[in-house]
Amino acid sequence: MADQHTFPGNDDGLIEKKVDITTLHEGKFLTFKRDTVELPDGTQAYREFVTHPGAVMILPVFDDGRVLLERRFCYPVGRLLLEFPAGKLDPNEDELTCAKRELQEETGYTAREWTFLTRIHPVISYSTEFIDIYLARGLTASLPSLTTANSSKPSSRMPSS
Repeated sequence: MADQHTFPGNDDGLIEKKVDITTLHEGKFLTFKRDTVELPDGTQAYREFVTHPGAVMILPVFDDGRVLLERRFCYPVGRLLLEFPAGKLDPNEDELTCAKRELQEETGYTAREWTFLTRIHPVISYSTEFIDIYLARGLTASLPSLTTANSSKPSSRMPSS
């Protein structure tokens, strides 16, 4: 989306070229790869990484300035976390559609106004994951469609200041 930047200067001395691709494991959600690359000096090296479909995170703000957070159990870290609503892109789903779906599924709220803020790459050393961050305003409560695979409680609201 918004992560295509050009910087002044010549970056040829930084570019690595893909020589070979090896898929180590292909799961339902993530794929683990080891590529052989040619470095700018002509030598070869390996790059191990995870391919990820991309994700969104929503900053839902109530009219009075409070933000909506959710409390959910995060299995990989083994504990409850307080977080902004977020989720991965489904196949062929655009980012804004995903953000609207995730807000409603995880919190039971919809938003009247959506603003794209930025795209981040949280773990560039070993993943292709990006997260598009959206501001959601004009929140309206609706019935949540929480799934057992994504259980959360939207009851936590924190002031923004």
